[in-house]
Amino acid sequence: MKKLSLLFILVIAVVLVQAQTDVVVTIDVSADSDITSVMFKGTPTGWANVQGYDDGTNGDATAGDNIWSATMNVACDGTTHEWGAVDQNDAWLLEGFPNPQFVADAGCAVTGQTSHTIPMTGGAVPVTLTVTDSNSDIGGISFKGAYDGWSSVAGYDDGTNGDMMAGDGIWTLQVMADMPQAGDDPITYEWGADRTDCASPAWIIIGPNRAFTVDDQGNVSGDTDYTVPTASTTYMVTFRVYMGNEIVSSEGVYVSGAFETCPWSKQDIQMQPSASDPTVYEATTPVAPGMYQWKFFNGGPGTDDGGEGGGGTPFATVFVDEGCGVDNGLGGSNRESDWSALSADAILPIYTFNSCDDSYIATSNSDVLELDKFEIKPNPFSDRTVIEFSNDEGASYDLTVTNMTGQVITSVNNVTGNIVELSADNMGAGIYFATLTDAEGRRLTRRLVVQ
Repeated sequence: MKKLSLLFILVIAVVLVQAQTDVVVTIDVSADSDITSVMFKGTPTGWANVQGYDDGTNGDATAGDNIWSATMNVACDGTTHEWGAVDQNDAWLLEGFPNPQFVADAGCAVTGQTSHTIPMTGGAVPVTLTVTDSNSDIGGISFKGAYDGWSSVAGYDDGTNGDMMAGDGIWTLQVMADMPQAGDDPITYEWGADRTDCASPAWIIIGPNRAFTVDDQGNVSGDTDYTVPTASTTYMVTFRVYMGNEIVSSEGVYVSGAFETCPWSKQDIQMQPSASDPTVYEATTPVAPGMYQWKFFNGGPGTDDGGEGGGGTPFATVFVDEGCGVDNGLGGSNRESDWSALSADAILPIYTFNSCDDSYIATSNSDVLELDKFEIKPNPFSDRTVIEFSNDEGASYDLTVTNMTGQVITSVNNVTGNIVELSADNMGAGIYFATLTDAEGRRLTRRLVVQ
């Protein structure tokens, strides 16, 4: 009988010994690069530290992934166990969070929280940007954006540096974007791309800049990809601009915009004076149907110098203010035209440089007043300015000043000298036009700017 009792006790003891299970607990410290070691503790260890591992051993799944692991042996008896972890400096890693808890039931099934991730509290996260070349004709792309101060950085289509496949027309760049501090609002970053196989970098994003958002947990949302629209049939479009109010640059007059094969290259389409009216410049170029931003340039090809609606003047948003354009994101504005219905070659109206006005009617050469000198100094002005022109023979001229709508602001008749002084007293800040007319009706116009 004693032998049977001893055997029964032995069986019960074996069962009790087997009712244990190993529980692997993990903590992801990817958010904190300063952590070099993790030790775990909890009720299974009597709150004593036990070494964690990130080397693929001792229950750790993957070496070097910044997810540290430790194995805790517990009884399968339904007891609730708490646990946590400290770093190499014995600093508690679950600050601000309740201790994780888990339970191993009588069948050794484990429920509850056995893993924890340290939340991001600032720093930067990697973001992969791509531009897809639908037309397979782009030889190089560089990315730029608010994430690094709009620096231009070359993208890749060679299967390296995060690019998935060489030569597939998907250009890739991996960037780092700063995260907000914990609890702060997400940060939105605008970005875009240049085509770099043109004579000068050419912006290829049609419409607004792309944008993505990073929250305080490092989550990225929004646009990280852009596809260049597939090219369609093009038609020959003639651009025309009246330059009679301008001193034409010795570098020439150009037209440029998103409609070009190399968008906004600013130096490919040079305009020439019209045979019928040398104050009107024109150029013909292929354009595919679509909505485009564009503008004329008076010299300075390859830069914004001389561009209509450019930054640096009080009238930088002229096209926005007059209702024919949009903000260009650089302190100025662009013309914007809807040519979606383009189905044949077209000749555009004659636009007035730096104005939405397209009502100018071309004149013949005999209507143009030719003078060796016609200067306005200072211009812009806020008080007074002087108009000086060549008039050695003492001919009679009439001078008329009009505003943007053609309303006459002031006029001086029968001017036989070569100087006229104008006052800004009856003119508010804005753009005006000074027109000198001789006795035969020939005219010459220059733009006035009152500040």
